[in-house]
Amino acid sequence: MNDFGLVTGATSGIGMEYVYELAKRKYNLIVVGRREELLKSLKKDLEKKYKIKVVYFKIDLSLEKDLKILENKIKKYDITFLVNAAGFGSGNFFTSTPLDFSKGMVNVHVLSTVTLCKVVLEKMILKNKGTIINISSIASYLTDPKSFALYNSTKSDVRVFSVTLQRELKLLKKNIKIQALTPGLVRTNFHMMRGGNTYDRYPEFMWMNVREVVGCSFKSLKKKKVICVPGFLNKIIVFILKIF
Repeated sequence: MNDFGLVTGATSGIGMEYVYELAKRKYNLIVVGRREELLKSLKKDLEKKYKIKVVYFKIDLSLEKDLKILENKIKKYDITFLVNAAGFGSGNFFTSTPLDFSKGMVNVHVLSTVTLCKVVLEKMILKNKGTIINISSIASYLTDPKSFALYNSTKSDVRVFSVTLQRELKLLKKNIKIQALTPGLVRTNFHMMRGGNTYDRYPEFMWMNVREVVGCSFKSLKKKKVICVPGFLNKIIVFILKIF
C-alpha cells in the first residue's frame, strides 16, 4: 500500500494507539509530535515490526509557524487516513489562564484540525476516498461553570466541524468518511498533565483504556457513524447532557 496515514499526538495515548492500528493495516505513516526521541523510537519500532515506511516530524502544533511547516511538508504525500489526536487540557479556569496558553490550545484543537483537514482533503476529493478522525470529547457537551470553558468549547468546535464537514462531503457525493471521536475518561498521560493526577477523582468503572476507545472508533467507521461515543456509560452521559 502506497497510501499514508497521518497521526498527530502520535507519541502517546490515543494517538499512539491509532498509529499501531494503522500500521497493522499496512498504512505507511507520518507521525507528528513534540518529542523527537520518542518519534525516532516509534519510527524504528514500526518499521521493524510492520515493514512499512514511517516519516516523523517534530512539530509543536500550538505554534502557528510550526503548523505552517507541517502543512508544507505533507503536501507531497498521498494521505488517505488522517487522525487529529493532538490535544491538551488545563486544570484552571479560563479567567486565570495565561493568554498564550489559551491561544496555544485553540491552535492545537481547532486551527491544526481545520488546516490538516483542508490539506489532505484536496487529494482525498480527487481520489474520492479517505478517512478523517478528529478527537473531540464528551466534555464538548458541557457548559457547567465549574467545567473548563476553553477546552470544552474547542472540543465542541471539533465535533460540530466534523459533523458539518461530513454533510458537506455527502452533498458533494464524495466517498470520504469523517468521524468525531468523543471519549470520556481515558487512561492516558493527558490526565497527568492537567495540573495533577486525576485518576483518583473518579471511580474505576468510569475509565476506559486506549485500545477500547480506538476499537470503538474503527467499529463506528464501518457503520459510517460521524459521532463515535465509546462506552455504554459515556453514551448515557452524553444523552443526559443533550437533554439538560
